[in-house]
Amino acid sequence: MEDQVKLRTKLRTKATKLVNDTKAYRAKDHKDIDIDYLAYKVHQLNALRDDLKAVQTLLDKDGNPDETQHTDMIEEEVFMASRLLARLEGGAAGAIRDSTREVDPTSNTDLRSSLVVKIPTFSGDLMKWRSFWELFGVSIHNNSRYSNIEKFVVLKSHLSGSAQKAIDGIPVSGDGYLAAIDILKRRFQRDDIERETLMKRLLDAPAVHNGNDLSAMRSLVDHLSAHTRALATLGVNPESSSIVLLPVMKEKLPESWRLEWARQEQPTYEHLLLFLEKELALREAKIDLLTVSTEMEEVQFGFHHVDGDGRQ
Repeated sequence: MEDQVKLRTKLRTKATKLVNDTKAYRAKDHKDIDIDYLAYKVHQLNALRDDLKAVQTLLDKDGNPDETQHTDMIEEEVFMASRLLARLEGGAAGAIRDSTREVDPTSNTDLRSSLVVKIPTFSGDLMKWRSFWELFGVSIHNNSRYSNIEKFVVLKSHLSGSAQKAIDGIPVSGDGYLAAIDILKRRFQRDDIERETLMKRLLDAPAVHNGNDLSAMRSLVDHLSAHTRALATLGVNPESSSIVLLPVMKEKLPESWRLEWARQEQPTYEHLLLFLEKELALREAKIDLLTVSTEMEEVQFGFHHVDGDGRQ
């Protein structure tokens, strides 16, 4: 562990120097900045950050936590340098002038502001890739306001675990961003595994035995509906699976609900979901009406027991 601590100290010193050098280079007149050299600086910063994280992972296992902010310092400079690099590569004079101003963390136009904070961190869970990519795609990937370099910086800041390791070593560049997206999709966008997992979770839904327990029924119906919709987006038609799903789901219902369903004339899984939603909504509405009626009776009872002087 002693060797790893020494290595971490050496990397921290190198990080401080590299960050300061990059900041000083960014402060130069833009016409004097070499785009390729700045891109190389960004690449060095990313590589150094990855080395620091790798060493710290080993030290964490030995109970030696990182009490400094060197990794955050590197990521901050990567963001700033990449932002300037994107402006320079775009060749827009107005955009270049904007990049010289200090970044306002509360500004709606800043990449780290409202758009970014709404995106979750993806750690490699296959079942969470689709929701992550939908949010990232709408906020960043399909947003023409940002260059691919800026998109890559934001992407890397929202990855951890196996997802982060999957794209380690890819330089922060426009082509690097496209390569990273391709790698992530090939590894984590596994429709076959997602379909299998969703179907298993659907079939494993807990049964409800008390027909009057509307809270449990609501949880069951919401569970069935959500997983059925998710399967439909993956090309699984509920009707095509009806012969398997219908008998299994009927057994998860209380006996009184099964008897009510038996009176229906359209015995398919899709119609079972419609029946459950409609029946549950009616019973919930009835409970709400009874609650309101009881409260009104209590108010009226209290009113009639008050005399003219306001005393009971």
